[in-house]
Amino acid sequence: MKRITQFTVLALSALLFASCADMFQDRVEMKKDTNGVNLGSMFSKNKTKDKLDPPKQIFVTSGEHKDKVVVTWEKVQDARSYRLERAVSSEKDENGEWKIPEEGAFETLPHSTFISGESFTDTIIDNTPANVLDYTNEAYNCAYFYRVSAENKIDKLEESDWYPNYYPEAEEGKEAPKPTTLAIGTLLTPPSNTKASCGKYQEKIELKWTSAPGSISSYRIFRSTASDGSGASQIATVYGNATSYEFEVLPEQRGLNYYFTLVSVDSRGNESVTSPIAMGYALKPGAPGMPTNVKVSQGQGRGETKANIRIEWEAGSGAEKYQVYRFTSSDSTLKIVGENVTDLFFDDTSTLKPNLFYYYQVQSISTTTGEELFSAMSESGDDSDDPAEGFIVSPPQSVAVKKILGDTSNCKIVFSAAIGSQDCANNTAITKKKADWKTYDYCFYGGDSVTGAFTQITGVTFTKSSEEGMYEAQVPSTALIKFYKVATKNGTVESEPTAAYAPAPYAAQNLVATKNAALAGYTDIVDNSKANFPSEPQANANGVHAIKLTWQAPTGGADGGYNIYRSTKPNSGFKKINESPITETSYIYKDEQAKAGNYYYYRILSLNSLGQGANYSNTDYGYGALTTYQYVREYIKTTLNSQKKLTLMHKSGATDKLGSDESKGDISGNLTYNASIAGLGGRVIMHYTNYADYYIMNDKSLGVYFLLNGNTNTSASMDTNGTMDGTVTIQGMYPGSVVYDKIQIKGGAAGGGTYGVTRTGIDSSAVQADWTWGEK
Repeated sequence: MKRITQFTVLALSALLFASCADMFQDRVEMKKDTNGVNLGSMFSKNKTKDKLDPPKQIFVTSGEHKDKVVVTWEKVQDARSYRLERAVSSEKDENGEWKIPEEGAFETLPHSTFISGESFTDTIIDNTPANVLDYTNEAYNCAYFYRVSAENKIDKLEESDWYPNYYPEAEEGKEAPKPTTLAIGTLLTPPSNTKASCGKYQEKIELKWTSAPGSISSYRIFRSTASDGSGASQIATVYGNATSYEFEVLPEQRGLNYYFTLVSVDSRGNESVTSPIAMGYALKPGAPGMPTNVKVSQGQGRGETKANIRIEWEAGSGAEKYQVYRFTSSDSTLKIVGENVTDLFFDDTSTLKPNLFYYYQVQSISTTTGEELFSAMSESGDDSDDPAEGFIVSPPQSVAVKKILGDTSNCKIVFSAAIGSQDCANNTAITKKKADWKTYDYCFYGGDSVTGAFTQITGVTFTKSSEEGMYEAQVPSTALIKFYKVATKNGTVESEPTAAYAPAPYAAQNLVATKNAALAGYTDIVDNSKANFPSEPQANANGVHAIKLTWQAPTGGADGGYNIYRSTKPNSGFKKINESPITETSYIYKDEQAKAGNYYYYRILSLNSLGQGANYSNTDYGYGALTTYQYVREYIKTTLNSQKKLTLMHKSGATDKLGSDESKGDISGNLTYNASIAGLGGRVIMHYTNYADYYIMNDKSLGVYFLLNGNTNTSASMDTNGTMDGTVTIQGMYPGSVVYDKIQIKGGAAGGGTYGVTRTGIDSSAVQADWTWGEK
C-alpha cells in the first residue's frame, strides 16, 4: 500500500510538472521530428509590436530649393519602408497662415511608396514645357503639406498611423483640436512685383520689389540691355530685408532702356529663379511730355468685351507718336503691346486672358532732334490713384453641380461671382484697384455629352449662396441635359463659357462590410486529411481573409462608378484602395495589410461620368475571417495569459501543485484550476467562465476580443504520457470553439494529436488542427 501511494504521488508529480504547468518552463524537444515548443515563450520573448509606431519627427524644407521640397523623418523601429502623401494649399487664412487642405486632397505621389530610407525628394517643378522653371509657375504661390506612414509587410506588421495627424478626432462633446505638428514645404521664391522707374529721374533708376517669403539672406540684382533679360550681369547684392535699390545713370546712359532682374538667396547660398523683369530708364533732356489722363475707355475694357481693351489718353507736349505697355495682376513685367501709335487711343487685342486685370502705361515719342526721345511713362500703373485697369468679361472661376435630394428633374449649380462684380471674392486676390463694380447676368448651357453641342437653358434665375462670393441656380436635368457650362453676361456681351461639369451623384447607400465572414472562393476551408499547415493561399500573409463590401446605388446612379476608401480610424485617415473606379455595387477586398484583431473602416465615393464626386456613403467597419492556423494562434494568447496568473501550477514542489486555484480575467470571468490524484496518475481540470483579458483594439467600447467558456483538462500516468479533453467555446470578435479531445501528452508535454477547431459561420464541421499550431 505504501509503495502504491508513493508510486501514485510520483505519477502525479510527473503529471503536474509536465502538463499545463510545463508549458511555461524551458524544455528540450522530445524528439527531433516533432515541433515541441514552450508555449510560454510567446509571452517571455520581446515581441515586436503588431502595429508600427509613426515617426516622432518630420522635417520639410521651406524656401530652400527653387524646384523641390525635401522631406526627412526619424527612423521607426522595425520599419522596412515608408509611404508618403502630399496635399497642396494655395490659400491663406485671415492670419496669413496656409490653410490645411481637406483630407481628401492628400494623394500618393509617384515613387513615394515603399521608400526604403528616411527621406524623399519631391520634385515640384521639372522644367518641362507644361511645368516651367520660372517665376510664372503657380507652384511658387503654393504650400505643400506632407505626411508619412511606416510599413513592414515582410514581418506582417500593421502600418503606422499618419504623421503628422492633420485631423485629430474630437472628444465627445468637444471641437476637434488643432494639429500640434505640421509638415509644410515651400519653394525658394523670387521677389515679386519688380518695377523700375521709367523716366521719373534723369540721374538714376529706382528699382523696387516685394520681398520674397521665407528667410531670405540677400538679393542679387542683375542688369541687361535686352528686353528678355538675356546677357545680364550682376550689379549689386543687397540684404534680404531690402525692398529697393537705386542705379546711378551716367549722362551717356540716359534714355536707354535697362532690364533688371533679382534672385533670392537663402542663408545656405541657394538661389531662386529670376524675378519678373523690370524695365527702367532715366529721362534724357529734351524728351517730350508724358501722356496724361490715361484710362480704359468706358464700355471698352471694364468687363464689357471679351476680345479687346481700348486705352485712351491725352497728348503729351511735343509728342509725335506713342508706345503702349501693359502688365498684369499676376506678372509685373512691362510688355509693349502698341508701337508707333499716332492716335490718342489703342485697342489691345493681343491674347487677352480671362480672370486677369491688365494695367496700361503710355509713353510719348518725339524725333525733332533727329533721334527718338522718350517721355516718362504715364502714371497709370496699379500704384496710381486712378489706374488704367482693364479686364475682359470672364466666366466664373469655380463651378460645382449638385443633385437635389428628392428632385430628379433639377440640379443645383453653385458658381463663383465673376471678376469685377462686388461679390467676387477673388477681386482682392488678383489685385483689382478700381472700385467700379459691375452687375452681371449669367447664362447656363446644357448638353448630353461633353464634346457635343451645348444649348442655352432659358428661364434660370440665380441667387446668392450662403458661401461668400458664390451664387447658386436651379437648372433642369433631363436625358438631353447631363452636362453644364456657365458664362458671364454684361449687357449684350457674353464671356466664353466654363468647362463642362456634371452633377456629383448622391452618396451610395447602406454600405455594409463583412465581419469574420466566409466568402466563396476567398475563405479557405481546411482539408481535414491534411491536418498540418495548409497553405491557405487566399488569406494575406497575416492569416486574414478578404472582406466583401456591398452597397446600394444612389438615386439616379453613379455614371462614373465608385471609389473605395479605407482607414484604421472611423473618422479620418482614409485612403483610396482601388486603382480604377468600381462599376458594380460590391467589392471583395483582400487587404494585404490587415492584421488579426483590427477593425478597418470603409466608405464609398460616388462618381459622375467625368470622375467627379462629392458625396460619401456612410462609414462601416469590417474585418476578414482568420485562417484556422491564425485562429488557434489568437486563441492561445488568451489561454496562456490566463494560466500565467495561476499560482499553484507554478510552484516547484510536486505536491504543492495539488489543490484548487483561480485566476481572474483582466476584463471579466475567471479560470479555475483543480489538480488531484486520480488512480495511478493525476488529473488537472481547468475551467473558464466568461473569461476575457483583452478588448478589441484595446478599446472598451468595441467589446472583448476572446470570451472563453469551457474546459481544458489533462490526465496523465506516471510515465508522463496522457491525454487532454474538454471544449472551450469562444465569443467575441471571432466566435467558435476549440476541442482538446485528440491532443496527446507525451513526455510531460503536448506531443501529438489535433485540436478540433470550428470557426462559427465558416466551418461546417470541426477542422483537425495539428497540435503544433498552438505551440508556434
